Amino acid sequence: NAQNIKRIPGCLFKKNKNIKEYNIPMTRGISETPIAFSIKEYYPPVGDQGQFGTCVGWATTYASFTALSNIKENRLGDALKEEDCFSPQFTYDLIKQHPDTSCQDGSSIFTALDLLKRVGSVTLSEYPYSCNNLNNGEGIERLKSDFADSSRFKGLISLAYRNRLDDFIELGKTNITEKIKYSLINTHPVVIGITDFD
Repeated sequence: NAQNIKRIPGCLFKKNKNIKEYNIPMTRGISETPIAFSIKEYYPPVGDQGQFGTCVGWATTYASFTALSNIKENRLGDALKEEDCFSPQFTYDLIKQHPDTSCQDGSSIFTALDLLKRVGSVTLSEYPYSCNNLNNGEGIERLKSDFADSSRFKGLISLAYRNRLDDFIELGKTNITEKIKYSLINTHPVVIGITDFD
């Protein structure tokens, strides 16, 4: 029953002053937009974050960054096994704000996209989703606690660097629908955070 599901807020909204805003080129207007268009076929199969505040990692890294990689490689999302998709856990663990040993604190879309641009990502086979396996801070928290000395951490960062986001742009506050349509017809995934008004 959907009404009995505990909701964990995972997307933290932050004001970022120095972010580029997306502008639609003047040579192309909304009248040229197709009636229907989708890049859904490039997205991986729907994953399961469980009851954790990791939705930003799932939306940015697992879904959209994997889709972007598929677009570049001209491969369909359903051709991938889940372990070949990019790891939401890797993103979440590197951007979460607190020593969160229970995957509950959430994170920011901007911070996740910035991480994908600066550091990159690894696949789920290289860095599995471990929120379901956390036990008093073991596992990923132990890995994060010894950044400087961890050869595993350095190896993951080296692997991630091969898979980086070229750039990202915020849609801004005006003409959102037109900007989303323009992005999609140009095969650019769009990540959107929605406030829960329950």
